[in-house]
Amino acid sequence: MNELDEQGLSITDKIIRPAEGEKVKLEHCPFCQGTEYYTKIFMKGPVKYIRKFSNDSEDGVDNSDMHDLLNVVYSCGYIYCNNCNRRICRIEDYESKVDLR
Repeated sequence: MNELDEQGLSITDKIIRPAEGEKVKLEHCPFCQGTEYYTKIFMKGPVKYIRKFSNDSEDGVDNSDMHDLLNVVYSCGYIYCNNCNRRICRIEDYESKVDLR
């Protein structure tokens, strides 16, 4: 028998699986109560990283677009807790405000 959390979601040793047709809605990690998550995305391509000649620093340099030339090669398909690093659920089962794929 699977353990259920306070929302009635099935918690297994590996991941949370919502009922058929439902999405996982989380405020925190069900395992450690962490409030941040991450996905593993594998990318390929060049990175334009800017530094200053004068002092070999990046102070005052805008590198916010350094990843723009990268292409997503593969997404692992899961979200992980940023605190305990446990795999929580599949991206397709998670109700997110942003596209994680």
